[in-house]
Amino acid sequence: MPPNTYLFMALRTRLMLREIHPARCLHNTRRRWFSDADMDLFVWLDRQMPVRFQLSWNKREMEHALSWDRNTGFTLHQVDAGEYRVTDYKMTPLLSPVDEETLDAAGLATRFLRASNHIDPTLADFIYARLLEYPRQGRPRASRHTAVTGE
Repeated sequence: MPPNTYLFMALRTRLMLREIHPARCLHNTRRRWFSDADMDLFVWLDRQMPVRFQLSWNKREMEHALSWDRNTGFTLHQVDAGEYRVTDYKMTPLLSPVDEETLDAAGLATRFLRASNHIDPTLADFIYARLLEYPRQGRPRASRHTAVTGE
C-alpha cells in the first residue's frame, strides 16, 4: 500500500466511535459512552431502549453538544471545555445554549453515520433517525440499516 494509505487508515480508525467500558448504571437506567478523536456519544438506556442521548463534536475546536430526551426533545449547546491555560488545572466543562438555527443537522447526521460502524446497528439507527428529525420531531425517515421499500 502507498504510505498515505496507511495514514488515511490510521486517521479513519481515530474517527470511528468506539465504546468506552465499563458502562455505568443508575437505578434502572444504563449509560453507554462512545468516543473517538472528534465525537463523544453518551446514551442512557431504560430496559435496552434509548431514553436520552448527548452527541458532542468538534472536540478539539469549538465543541458543541446536541442532547435529545424522549420527554423534552432537543437542546443545542456550545461546550466551554474549561481549558484556558496550559499551566492551570482543567475546570469543569460548561454548556451554553446556542441558536438552534446554527446547526447543520443533516451534516451532523452524515458525520455520525460515518463514525458509527462500531456501534450496534439498532442503536446507531435510532441516533441517526433522531438527528434527521432535528429540529422537527415526528417526521418519519428511513434508517441506514433498514431496507426502504416504495410502499
